[in-house]
Amino acid sequence: MDIYKTTTMANAIKKMYPVALFFRNRYFETDNNKDIFPTQQVLVEYKKGGRTLAPFVIPRVGGIAVERNGFQAHLIKPPYIAPFKPLHIDELNEVGFGESLCTDKDAAQREAELLAEDLDELNTSIDRREEWMCCELITKGEIVMRHYADKYGVGEYKEKVLRFYDNTFENQYTPAHKWGSEGANVYEDLSAMISLMTKKGNPVSDLILGSDAYDKFITDPTIQKLLDNRRMEMGKLEAVETPDGVQYMGQFVVKGKILNIFCYEEVYEDTDGKLKAFIPSGAVIMIAPKMGRMLYGAITQIEQSDHQTHTYREKKVPHYYADAKTGVREIRVSSAPVPVPKDVEAWIFADVAGGN
Repeated sequence: MDIYKTTTMANAIKKMYPVALFFRNRYFETDNNKDIFPTQQVLVEYKKGGRTLAPFVIPRVGGIAVERNGFQAHLIKPPYIAPFKPLHIDELNEVGFGESLCTDKDAAQREAELLAEDLDELNTSIDRREEWMCCELITKGEIVMRHYADKYGVGEYKEKVLRFYDNTFENQYTPAHKWGSEGANVYEDLSAMISLMTKKGNPVSDLILGSDAYDKFITDPTIQKLLDNRRMEMGKLEAVETPDGVQYMGQFVVKGKILNIFCYEEVYEDTDGKLKAFIPSGAVIMIAPKMGRMLYGAITQIEQSDHQTHTYREKKVPHYYADAKTGVREIRVSSAPVPVPKDVEAWIFADVAGGN
């Protein structure tokens, strides 16, 4: 059937509405021309920002050479993500969810509908995994990936770790007192985090708060006093829910920096079946948009149509397989994404409320 052509299914995936992808879309942009590679390996480049001054030069000397800012470049093979959904032939004769018992749909119509549902579910599961990868990198400085061979979350696995620091994750700030406790100074902590970002030469425009951190922020007496100060405009909190599933809470000024305040409470279902937060509820993150890139490696697969090997330069690549003997059809969607910071010091993370 034409609906199972790889190009047809790939175009359908591109038109699907994405799930909440606040971190991936806002902070890890993808340039389709440069960041989607025609090979399974991708070129990862990152650096640390510098604050050197241009040298004064004696007239007639002509100039003084300065060293280039150091950066690292590595060829890596991104992690392979490939969820699939089977369809047994007897399922085509069953009434679907929300479908009338008196339906006149035939097996071919129901098959097309199930294909669309399967592609949407597989596509969104990959989107959530990409969001998880971005959040892990921001909050922990590394991505610990467990690769399973059989059932996801069951049995033996191989663990691989992707990190962009040598020994210690330095993009962290530890408050002297947890917010909401005696001696806590919320404004002073935010000011210190701003100073750390400024000293490293990195911009900051966003303040992302987990649910507990936001509650402590908004109820802090000093913050409330600053917001109520009519002689000095220190910000305005006015909640707006964004299409990306995160709440935009308004703006707040810290040391002259106008920060966009976001409250992020997105969750995912882990391998144990429990819902877990993408970022800790006590998290505070200072960051700026487009601080990183989301790279994709090429996907190579054998097509059922001609039994030949094909390589695709796409973010996500669907695959169709059918076994006439067993009456089983499988739809798989594959992707090889990896989030990469442009500057490894481009953000700072703090757990200010002890949330998990």
